[in-house]
Amino acid sequence: MSDVNASTPPDPNDPLALAELFKSGGEPWLPLLKPVIEAQSAAATFIGLGRSPMVVPVRELTFQAIKPHPPHKWHRATSSATGTTSPP
Repeated sequence: MSDVNASTPPDPNDPLALAELFKSGGEPWLPLLKPVIEAQSAAATFIGLGRSPMVVPVRELTFQAIKPHPPHKWHRATSSATGTTSPP
């Protein structure tokens, strides 16, 4: 896990420092999830650098579960009867 240096200014293109959370296998998810996360008005509270230490899991572990499951391996099954989709 990495320590965030408070004196390092955030990247203006990544104010929540999400890129570091997707390193080591989660990179394919970043372009998909970054705009969705950043669009949430309270995103900084839950995933930002200054989030409370009371938020679980620790920030660095937030996206570990999706890393071995890249987005291109997800398939949606469509029901021909209803036209609805279901998760993989």
